[in-house]
Amino acid sequence: MTYLKLLKLNSLRSLLTTCFLSLAFCMNAASFKVVLDAGHGGKDCGALGSKLKLKEKDVNLSVVMMLGKMLSAEKDIEVLYTRKTDVFIPLADRPVVANKANADLFVSIHSNAAENRAINGVETYTLGESRNDVSVRENKVAELEENYKSKYNFDGSDENFILSNMMLDAGSGGEMSIRLAQMVQGRFRANTDRSDRDVRQANFWVLKHILMPGVLIEIGYVSNVLEEVYLSKKDNQELLAKSIYEAIMQYKDELQRKSQPLIEETIADTNSSKPLKELEEVADRTVKTNSQDEVFYRIQLFSSNKHYSSSATVFKRCTPVFEEKQGNLYKYMYGKEAKFADVKMLKQKVVLDFPDAFIVVYRNGERLSGKAATQYLK
Repeated sequence: MTYLKLLKLNSLRSLLTTCFLSLAFCMNAASFKVVLDAGHGGKDCGALGSKLKLKEKDVNLSVVMMLGKMLSAEKDIEVLYTRKTDVFIPLADRPVVANKANADLFVSIHSNAAENRAINGVETYTLGESRNDVSVRENKVAELEENYKSKYNFDGSDENFILSNMMLDAGSGGEMSIRLAQMVQGRFRANTDRSDRDVRQANFWVLKHILMPGVLIEIGYVSNVLEEVYLSKKDNQELLAKSIYEAIMQYKDELQRKSQPLIEETIADTNSSKPLKELEEVADRTVKTNSQDEVFYRIQLFSSNKHYSSSATVFKRCTPVFEEKQGNLYKYMYGKEAKFADVKMLKQKVVLDFPDAFIVVYRNGERLSGKAATQYLK
């Protein structure tokens, strides 16, 4: 942080102003990027209907193209697609499209299936630590690719699942994704007669590797005869697309309202006349603090919309448990180790009860994410 001393005050103000004006531009100009991902495609047909033999890949693409047309009509939204035709797209390539474009939102559209053909309804997923039947089925698509075992890692290892969840805390999901998911389900309730299966969390590979908020939407069960018929009709597909479109617009508008006061306040601060000496004093304090960093590790057991008591039986042998709240999301932690080697040993014990538990890093009491944490995961 000592490089701050070398900056002239005007240069610093200019840099900060530029950054936040860029943010304002992103929120107000034609640069709110939404990546639409039509699940499956090509040789991967996805779920197959029980009566009409409706292919999931076709329904997904139809709804995505309708949704994309609605969003593209908005002058301040740019729409990108992982596929626009019936082609096979490797699972790993889907998040790459969003990450390379520096997208603001990732929306993956799917249709569901279940052994119990009575199950029906719509549900929206954000990234979570649990693996359920839906995420296992969607992730299994990777097996259609050559050398998929060397390409994908679904075992929750430190190198993959841990770091992706740190990125999740930094904005790839968490509260923002949950908020969007809630809006999607809300528009489904308002516009359709579909059964509401609520907001859920699971370990989907495509959500795990995006660097922005994102959701995976299951628009219905083709395994249910009545719902398969519903999903086969263009009018109903358009109604589902319209509901998702309205949710995205609501999310974008809410995000813009929340960010505008911060942008204005920060720009005002950068135009103030604080002396360079005061800035240097702040830098000095920062350097002193960084030289005395206290770093420790915990194990995150799981996160949930539901609140659990510290004495809940779900924690079994992992007590005491530490709770962190992020918006509507509760995160439950265990342990406190000063060395990475020690926390890795602790994790071997924890995964017996929580197979998807992962390591998190704290510095001076604050949880680190993304690149800031990477240096400590060695």
